[in-house]
Amino acid sequence: MDDSYWSANIDCLVVHKDYQGKGIGRKLLEILLEQIKDIKYINVAPDSRKLIKFYKKAGFSLIKGCYLQKRN
Repeated sequence: MDDSYWSANIDCLVVHKDYQGKGIGRKLLEILLEQIKDIKYINVAPDSRKLIKFYKKAGFSLIKGCYLQKRN
């Protein structure tokens, strides 16, 4: 969900447990981030603390507990 300029929220990125750890989520996120690359702020609130590392590798920074943001 985005406003086409200022901010976007990634609500849900899910990979079936049988396929996790194979780079599928990373590739999906990479494709999504390319599509919204001109948006200034990209936010995500992962449903698990273990996903914080995943999003940090993609350039997101942790703010306010378990809320991550990527600034372009």
